[in-house]
Amino acid sequence: YFNKQGFSKAILFLVVAVLPYIWFFGAANHSFVHYWFTYRIQAITISGVLLAFYSLVDWGKVGKFSKLRFR
Repeated sequence: YFNKQGFSKAILFLVVAVLPYIWFFGAANHSFVHYWFTYRIQAITISGVLLAFYSLVDWGKVGKFSKLRFR
């Protein structure tokens, strides 16, 4: 159920998902001092990884499989 057309989108989402880590390493002192709100940037990483996986799945095939299996 791999979607080859979604590969370029997945790469883009993963690049965006890495940006918070670049921020953490580049501005380590800022992240250390303001830990109570800089941890929230991890939501970008989680969202990027989930969207990358979502774009790599061919949902048309998954839907056909679930209809055949659960009838």
